[in-house]
Amino acid sequence: MSQTNVLGLSKPVRGLKRGVWSLSELRQLRDLANQGLAPDLIAKALRRSEFAIRNKAGMHGIAFQRRPKLPPQPESLGVESLMPDLSLSL
Repeated sequence: MSQTNVLGLSKPVRGLKRGVWSLSELRQLRDLANQGLAPDLIAKALRRSEFAIRNKAGMHGIAFQRRPKLPPQPESLGVESLMPDLSLSL
């Protein structure tokens, strides 16, 4: 399937080309980022690529919250029996 451009030349039709961002989309991007949503989830909500989300956020000074990587808790590893009993009995 192809379309013709202004010069009458045929050009292939690729996926949906979004292009210009509306003001409401920019507001939604800012709101979702402020709520702590990850860029990939925002991309799905706005039906754009993650690259487009990160790029537009960078252009408008919108920061994404970084999630710290917490060390695994000993209880979740199932090693309670391997840890010494540190309770003092007097």
